[in-house]
Amino acid sequence: SALAGRYAMVPQGRVRVSAPTVFGEVWLVPQLPAFLARWPEVEVDLTLIDRMVDLADEGYDLAIRIATPGSLSPGLVARALFDMSYRVVATPAYLAAHGEPQTPADLAAHGCIYLGYGPFQDRLEFECDGHAPAAARVRGRLTINNSKGILSAAEAGVGIGIVPDFTAAQALQAGQLQCLLPDWRLVGPYATRTVHAVYSPSRFLPQKVRVLIDHLVAAGAGRASG
Repeated sequence: SALAGRYAMVPQGRVRVSAPTVFGEVWLVPQLPAFLARWPEVEVDLTLIDRMVDLADEGYDLAIRIATPGSLSPGLVARALFDMSYRVVATPAYLAAHGEPQTPADLAAHGCIYLGYGPFQDRLEFECDGHAPAAARVRGRLTINNSKGILSAAEAGVGIGIVPDFTAAQALQAGQLQCLLPDWRLVGPYATRTVHAVYSPSRFLPQKVRVLIDHLVAAGAGRASG
């Protein structure tokens, strides 16, 4: 019937989504009010968790994965949202007191706050057009396994923080933090990654999932151009 056809066209139902904790808090959650306003029949059940969930086994429709090329799980469909890179940041007051590093090697003289687990150890690798690649062994009295924590410590003047650009964006825009070594790109463990929305392949992707992915892709494209 026409009524059944109309209901089939309107995205509705609950979408279960998993995302990394800080990314979810800082970037994903702010995208949801506009989505919920546009699609009143859709509900979002968001779990912020830093382990990789099994979409099929745990009943998720969608997961956000931040991955380097080639490291996504095979067998999932991935839509890229945007590229994220790590930034080296400090407060203007910290730089006034301790000086601003001009080259990666200068970081060795500073206290740095970094993730400090897995591949994210105390060696930073950089590339810059027209320069030989450079590496710096950094040290600091504080490592934190969460980029919002690193951001808070950097904002408090504890030292130089190494954080994802989405975590630092607001503080950089407000002038609370400054971006250091702007011509140098972090590579190696801190290389640029792509944020993806991933889902299990099926012949018919439910509309409720499709419209959420489209919304996030558009928001990611807006971020890149903004």
